[in-house]
Amino acid sequence: KLAENPLARVELRASADTLLALAAGGGADEASRRRQAALLLLCAYLQYDAKLRAALHDGGLLDRAVALVGAEAGADDDAAAAAALVEVKEKAASVLAIGAQAAAGRAKLVSAGGLASLLAPLRAAAGDAPPSAALVANAALAVAHAALSDDAAATLITDGALGALLPLVAPRDDADGAA
Repeated sequence: KLAENPLARVELRASADTLLALAAGGGADEASRRRQAALLLLCAYLQYDAKLRAALHDGGLLDRAVALVGAEAGADDDAAAAAALVEVKEKAASVLAIGAQAAAGRAKLVSAGGLASLLAPLRAAAGDAPPSAALVANAALAVAHAALSDDAAATLITDGALGALLPLVAPRDDADGAA
């Protein structure tokens, strides 16, 4: 509801740096990661406000989201912290999907190396240990938005993105072997 309130967005414009610092996270424990995921989701929705989008992008939101999409659980992470990291990755991909709707966001996504980061979960989706459905969906949406840019489209063709996307739309066999 906060992102939908115009008065709240006006207040948040003045606090974009603070919001970015909070969304950057800090801890690897479950509570810290869940808080980070919630703040990333807020940042994702706040990108629909043009002034906030510019402040968030200039503050490095997309760079941080690119890094988070590719984050891996640590050896010391318990199951709850690892599950919370999946949520962070899903929300980071949402940030990229919404950010790539704007031309400036697409350019920042490409310059931050976001396409490779987004293609990784898409390629893994057809494997034995696929990422969460939300991560795959958000990554695919971000790639689709990014492909509106000529630079991104050329990079996607060169990087074989079509091969990563085709298994997402092809029929899959269920446990009984029926298509």
